[in-house]
Amino acid sequence: MSEERKNIRGPNINSNAGRINNSYYFYNSVYTSSYDISSSNLALYDNEFQKQTLNLDDKFIIEENIKNGYFPTLKMPNVMPNQEYLKLPNIEDEDLPEIISSSIIESDNNTAKIELNIHNPTGESINSIKIEYLTTEIESQNFEDGKSKVIINIKNPEIFVSKYNILEFETKGAYGNTYKRQYQEDEKIILVDLYKEVYSIQDWEKINKFPDENYKLMSDLDFSNALENVLITNNFSGIIDGSGHTIKNITIQTNSGLIKQLNGTLKNIYIQNYNQNVKSNMSNVGVVLNSGNYSEINNVHIQNANIKFETSTETSAGFLIGVAKGTIQNCSVINGKIEIEQELSKLSLGGIAGTSNAIIRNSYTRNISFDVNKAIIVNGIGGIVGENTGTIQYCYSQGEIVTTKEKTGGIAGSNSGIIRNNYSLVNIDTKAIYTGGIVGFNSKSGDSGIINNLYIGNLYSTVDIENRISGNSILGRGNYGYKKQLINGNEQSAEENISLLDDNEIFFKNSYENLLFFDNNFDYSQLEDNIFPKLYYQGTDKLLPNQIDMQLEEKLLKIENIEIERIDLNSGRVALTINNPDMLDIKDIIINDMEVTMERNVLENGKTYIELKVKAIKYYDNYKLSKIIYEKDSIENEQKMETKIDLQFFKEITKFEDWQSIDSEFAQNYRLLTDIDFNGKLYPNYNVSIGRLEAPEGGYTIKNLNITSNKSEGLIKEAKYSIKNIKFENINIDDSTTANYEGIIINNTAELINLEFKDITINTPNKNYVACIAKNASNKINNIKLNNITCNANTTVAGFIASMSEMECSEITGNNIYITAKGDYSGGIFGNISCSNYSETTLTKNITIEDVEVTGKNYVGGAIGYGRINNVTVNNTKVEGVNYVGGISGHSYVNSIYAYADNVEVYGSGYDIGGLVGYKNSLSYGRLTNSTVEGTEYSTYNVGGVAGGSAQTFNYIEVNNIRVVNKGDYVGGFVGRTDAGNASNIICNYLQDCYVEGNNYVGGLVGCVQTGNIYYNYSNTEIVALGENIGGVVGYIKNANTTTISDNRIEIHHNYVVGSKIKGVGNIGGLIGKTDKELYLDSQFASNYIEAYIKSQDSKSVSLGIGDRQQENQRLIDNYYYKYSSVNEENPNIYNEIFISDDKYLKEQDLKDKDTYTSKLKWSTSYINLSVVENNKYPILASLTNQEGISLPKDSEHIIETTENSIEIQNELVNEQIEENFEYNNKTIQTYSTHSTITSPDGTKAKRNAKLYVKDNKLYAVPIVLGTTADGEDITPVENNLILDSYNGKEYETVLGTDGRLYDLKEPIEYPKDFENKDIKSIGNNLTSDSHEIEITYKNGDKLKFNYQTGEVISSSTVKNDTDEEKEKIGIIDYVKEKLAGIGNATSDETMSVEQANNYEASKELQIKLEETPIEEVLEKQNTTNAEQGIEGVATTENNATNNSLKEKKYITIYNEATGEYEIYDEEELLDTSKEEVVSENEKIEANNLREYYASESETKNTKLGIVWIVLSIIGVGIVLFALKKNLRKGK
Repeated sequence: MSEERKNIRGPNINSNAGRINNSYYFYNSVYTSSYDISSSNLALYDNEFQKQTLNLDDKFIIEENIKNGYFPTLKMPNVMPNQEYLKLPNIEDEDLPEIISSSIIESDNNTAKIELNIHNPTGESINSIKIEYLTTEIESQNFEDGKSKVIINIKNPEIFVSKYNILEFETKGAYGNTYKRQYQEDEKIILVDLYKEVYSIQDWEKINKFPDENYKLMSDLDFSNALENVLITNNFSGIIDGSGHTIKNITIQTNSGLIKQLNGTLKNIYIQNYNQNVKSNMSNVGVVLNSGNYSEINNVHIQNANIKFETSTETSAGFLIGVAKGTIQNCSVINGKIEIEQELSKLSLGGIAGTSNAIIRNSYTRNISFDVNKAIIVNGIGGIVGENTGTIQYCYSQGEIVTTKEKTGGIAGSNSGIIRNNYSLVNIDTKAIYTGGIVGFNSKSGDSGIINNLYIGNLYSTVDIENRISGNSILGRGNYGYKKQLINGNEQSAEENISLLDDNEIFFKNSYENLLFFDNNFDYSQLEDNIFPKLYYQGTDKLLPNQIDMQLEEKLLKIENIEIERIDLNSGRVALTINNPDMLDIKDIIINDMEVTMERNVLENGKTYIELKVKAIKYYDNYKLSKIIYEKDSIENEQKMETKIDLQFFKEITKFEDWQSIDSEFAQNYRLLTDIDFNGKLYPNYNVSIGRLEAPEGGYTIKNLNITSNKSEGLIKEAKYSIKNIKFENINIDDSTTANYEGIIINNTAELINLEFKDITINTPNKNYVACIAKNASNKINNIKLNNITCNANTTVAGFIASMSEMECSEITGNNIYITAKGDYSGGIFGNISCSNYSETTLTKNITIEDVEVTGKNYVGGAIGYGRINNVTVNNTKVEGVNYVGGISGHSYVNSIYAYADNVEVYGSGYDIGGLVGYKNSLSYGRLTNSTVEGTEYSTYNVGGVAGGSAQTFNYIEVNNIRVVNKGDYVGGFVGRTDAGNASNIICNYLQDCYVEGNNYVGGLVGCVQTGNIYYNYSNTEIVALGENIGGVVGYIKNANTTTISDNRIEIHHNYVVGSKIKGVGNIGGLIGKTDKELYLDSQFASNYIEAYIKSQDSKSVSLGIGDRQQENQRLIDNYYYKYSSVNEENPNIYNEIFISDDKYLKEQDLKDKDTYTSKLKWSTSYINLSVVENNKYPILASLTNQEGISLPKDSEHIIETTENSIEIQNELVNEQIEENFEYNNKTIQTYSTHSTITSPDGTKAKRNAKLYVKDNKLYAVPIVLGTTADGEDITPVENNLILDSYNGKEYETVLGTDGRLYDLKEPIEYPKDFENKDIKSIGNNLTSDSHEIEITYKNGDKLKFNYQTGEVISSSTVKNDTDEEKEKIGIIDYVKEKLAGIGNATSDETMSVEQANNYEASKELQIKLEETPIEEVLEKQNTTNAEQGIEGVATTENNATNNSLKEKKYITIYNEATGEYEIYDEEELLDTSKEEVVSENEKIEANNLREYYASESETKNTKLGIVWIVLSIIGVGIVLFALKKNLRKGK
C-alpha cells in the first residue's frame, strides 16, 4: 500500500468523534481508516448486508430494489416526489468467491463465533480462513442460492483489539481445484472486541505497557497499597471495560491522573475513594487528565472523590476528567470535594469536567462541594463543567458551591457551547459577579446556547444577581426557575425571558416533557411524591446507579422583615421579624463574618421578634445571615438561611501598619486616608485582595514598591467592587519566569474611578497578560491617567489593561508609554479587547495618548492591540510589528468611530499595516496627519494610510501630509487592499499633500479593490511605483469574478483626483490602473474628475482614465479630465488619449464655474460644498469641517510647449494618420499606418494592431510588420500599395514592403516570366477597381503592367536594360539566387517561404473546419457528452438543436510576422468595440485542449504539401539553371 493511501482517513469520514458507525465504502483501493470499512460491490447486491447496514429501523425499500438492480430507496409518503432509481454498480469477477459481510454470533473475552456471508456462485467448499493474530476454525458451512454461510470460531488472540484483518480464504471446487483469495490490510476486517482479563493489580499494571489493546476487569481491585505503576501514563487507545466492577482507594501523589491521555474507551466501571494531591504544576486534573476527539467515557461512576491543590498552578480540574473531548455519557460523580491550599493562578472547575468540548449527556453530579477562594483568575466553576465549549444535555447537578470568584453556575461556570434539557439543584453562594443557576457567564448568544433548562436551587451573592439562569443575562429560549427559590434570601419575580414554575408545575410530568423537552431520558414516576426526575441510561428505561430521592427542603422559619441601623465604623443593629408558626424557641442567629449579640427575643402569635447588635469581623458591603439555631422537643437544630444583611463597612488605612494587615485571601473594603510609602520597608504586604479601596476626593498615593516575583503577583491580586481616587507611583515588578498575569492589579472586576499610574515598570519578558491591570472584567472605568509606563513581556501586553471585554471605560489619558512584546496583542493602552455585540458602538471610549512606543508581533496598535475605536486620539507615537499593525488599533471591528492620529510612525514587515488601523471592518470620522506608514520588507503587502486591509465602511476621514511607503505590493493612500468577501464602502473622505510609494498595485486611495463602493472622495497625492497597476483612485480592480452588476459589485463614482503626480512602469491610470476585464457599467464608474500628471515607462498602457483598458474610457459616463493634465510630459491629445473625446476635457475657466460640477459632473451639493470655488479652489466635502481646499490649476502653468521635434513627429503622424475609411457591417473602419480603429454607432471605439481593408464587402487584414532587414529594421507595408482579391475559392493579399519588394501573404499572384522583385517604388491598389491588372513602377523608372491572375504582360517600358551586364558581374550562382528571390512564390524570407506556405495551407484547413464546426459548438457537444451517454435518444436531437441555434460565423486570417504563423479571428469579435483585446481562435483551441480535434486531417495534408513544395523548388532550380546556361552561351 502506498504511503499516500495510508495517510487518507476517508473516503466517507474524515473525522469522527464517535458518532458515526457502520460506514462502508466500495472502491478498488483500500483506505487505512478508523471509521470506514472496505467492502466489495457484491455486498450491495446482498439483502442481508443492506438490512444490517441501513434498515434496522425499517426505513428503506431493499429487496425489491436490489432484485431490479437498484440501490435502496426511502419509504416515503405518496405525497412526496418520486425518488430517482440509482443503478447498482457492475460486478467484476462475479464468478469468483468473495466475502460479503460478517456478523458476531457470540463472543467472550478471548473467543468469538462469527458468521461469514460469502458469495459463492459455483458452490465451492470453504477450506480455510486466515485472520491476522487469531486461530481460526471452521465450524460449519451451508450453501444456498449462490451463497455460503460459514460459521467460524476464533481464539488464541496474540493481541487483544477490536479490529482484525482477514488475510485470506481458500476454496475447493468439484474437481479438486483450489482458489485462494488474499486481502491487503484493512480490505476485509472482522470487528470484534477481545479483551485481556484483569484479575489483579499486577494485571492492571500491564495496561500501561500495551496501551493499544483492550482490557476487562474480572474482579474488584483495591489500590490501597498500589505504587505508581498502576497509572496509565502512555496514550491509551484501546478499551478498558470495568464490566461493572469497582476500583477503589486510589491516591495519586504525582503529576498524573489514573489515565493521562484517553484516546480510546473507558466504560462500565465504578471508582470509589479517589484522592488526588496536586503537588506540582498540572494543567489538567482528574481521573482522566485529557481525552481525544474520538474517545468515549461511558457508564463510569465515581463516589467519594477529593482533589487537593498543594501548590500554585493553572489548571482545569474535574473529578472525572480535566479537559474533555469526544463523548461522555451515562456517568456520575457523587460526593466530590475540592481543597485549595495554595493559591491557583487560573482555574476551571467542574463536577465532571474542568473544561469540555465533548458531548456530555445522561450524566449527573450529586453532593458536590466546592469552596473556592484561592484562585486569581477563574474561567468557570460549574456543577457539571467549569468551562464549556461542547454540549451538555440531559444532565442534572446537586450540591453546594461557595466561592468568592466570578463565573459560577449550577451546570457550567462559563459557556460558549450548547446547554439544553438539564436541571440543577446546586445552591450557590458567591461574592462575585456572573453567578447563574445554570450558567455563570454565557457568550453563546441567540437560541442555540442555553435552551430548555430548569434551575431549582438557591442563589446568594454579595452583588446583585442579574438573572437566575445566566449570570450575564445572555440566554436562549425555554428556561425556567422555581417560584419559591431564594435569590439573595428572597423569593423574586421572574426575570426577562424566564418563566417560573409553582409547586404544582414543578412536580408535573407535562412540565418536563412539553416545556423542558426532557423526553424519555428521565424517570418521572415519583413526581407525584414530590421527588425530582431520575436519569435513565441513554436510550433505555434503566436507571443510572446510585441515584437518591431528591426533594425540596422544607423551611420551618421564614424571615418576613429586616430593619437595619448603622451605629459606627464597624457596628450596627439588626431587627428581624421571623414567621414561626410552630412556636419554636430560637436560640441564636448566625451572621457570617460578624459578632452577633442578641438583645431582644420575643415570641408572639406565631412570630419571633429579634433585635441584634452586630460588629464586623471582616469589612464587606453586606453579610449573610446563614443559620437560625432553634430548639424543638428539647433538641437543638439549625435551619440554613440565605438572607442578606445590607450593612457596608470599611476598614480605615491610616498608617503603613494598617496596610500590612490587609487580607490576602478575602476581599474586604478599605478606606485609604494616607499615602502608603514602601520605601525602606521590610516585607511589604502585596498581592492582596481588595473588595473596595477608596480614598477621599483628591486621593492618596501608594508608592515606591519593588516586587521580585516567581509567580503571578502584583500589588493587588484581585479587586472586586471599586477602587477610587488612588495614585500608584514608582512601582517596579520583575519576573523572569514563564506564566500568565502580572500587573499592579492582576484580576479586576471593580469599578475604577479617578486613578493614576505613574512611573510604573513591569519587566516580565516571558509572561503573558502583562499591564497595570492584567485582566479586567469590570463594568465601569472612568478618568484614568497613565504617565511613564514601561511594560516588557511576551504576549498580550499593554500600558493599562492587557485583556478585557468591551465595557464602559472612558476618559483615559496617557503619555510616555513604552510597550515591548515578543508575541501578539500589544497596545499603548489595551492589549486585547474582545467584543460580543458588534451592533452597537463600543463603550470603551475617549482615550488620548501621546509620546508612545509599541513593539510587538501581530495585533499591534498605538492605543489598542486588538479592539474597536470610539474617540481615540494618538499623537507622537511609533508602532512596530509584523501583521495587523496600526497607529491606533492593530485590528478594529465594526462600528468604530472617531479615530485621530498626528505624527505617528507605523512600521510593519508582514501584512495589514495602517496609519490608523492595521485591519478594520468599519470606521467613521477620523483624521490622520503628519504621519508615516511603512512596509519594511519586499514581501510586505496591504499597506495603507488609514488601514492596511479593510471590509465594510470608511466614512468622513481626513488625511493630510502623510507618507505611505511599502517595498511590496498593495499600497494605498487610504487602504492597501479591500476584502474579497465583504464589500468595502469608502465614502466622503479626502487625502491632501500625501505621498504613496510601492511596488505593484498602488493607488491614491486604494491599492486593490475586490468588492465595494468608492464615492465622493478626493485625493491630492504623489504616487510612485516600481512596478505596474497604479491608479489615482485605485491601482487594481479585481473584477474577474464580477458576473453581473450586483454580483461582487464594484462602484467608483463621484471622486476627484487633483494635482496628483503618478509614476510607474505600466498599467497606469489617473482613475484606475488595471482591471481584470471590461467593466459592468451603468452609473458605477460615473462622474469622476481627474487632474493628474502621469509618467509611464510603457506608453501603451497609460491613460488619465483606465490605464490597461483605455477603450473603456469612452464608456465612462460623465467622467471629465483637466485639459492640461499630462501623460508622459504631453498634454492629452488625440494620439495619447484616443478614447477620451475632446468634450470630456475641462479648462481653468470651466473649473471656476460651479455649474460645471453640478451639470457636467453631476455632483450633489448634499455631498459637495461649492462655496470655495469662488476662492479658486476645488469643491470640498460638505460633511467635513477642517478642509483647506486645493487650489484650481492655472492653465498657463500646465500647458506643455510643443518642440520642433514633436511637431515634426506629429506632422508625420498626421500625414500617415488615415490611409483609408470603410463602412462595414454598420461600423466605421479607419486604417492608419500602424493600426486600425473601429467605431460603433454608439460611439464606442476599439483599436486593432493590423491594417484593415474592405473590398467587395469582404474584410481583409494586413499585418503592420512584414519582416526584418539584415540591419534589423522593420519592413512595413507601403501605404495604399496592395492587391486584395478573392476568386476561384482563393484569397490574395500581396503588398509592397518598404524594402522595395512584393510580399504574397496568402495565395501568390501570377507573375510574368523573369519578374524582378526588388527596387519597386509602387504598385498601386485595387481597392476601388474590379480590374485584375497591376502596374509595377521601379525606382529606376521602369514600369511593368500585367494581369495578376494569368501573369500575362500587358505593357512595359524600360529606361535601360543592364541584365546582361549584371549576369556577367554577379556570377551564375548569385544570379540564380537573385532570380529565385524575384519569383512571387519563391522560398526566400522576403516573400513567401516554404514554411510560410505550409502555415498558410494549414490555416486554410483550420478555417474550413472552424466554419463547419465552430469552437463554441465543440464545447457545447463536450458539455452534453455525459447526458448523451446516459440517456438514450437525446444526443441527436440536442445536437441538431445546437447546430440550428449557432449562426454562421465568419473568420479572418492575419499573418503574424513575429511567429511566422497565421492567426484566425472570429470576424464578429474582431469588430466588437466592447473588447479591447481579441483572442484568436488558435489560442482558444489551445486553451480548451481542442488541438487534436482540429488538427487530425490538416497535419497529413500539410506534410504532403511540404513535399510537393520541395519537389517544385528543386524542379524550378533545375529549369532556371538550364535556361541560364543556354543564355550565357548565346551571349558568348
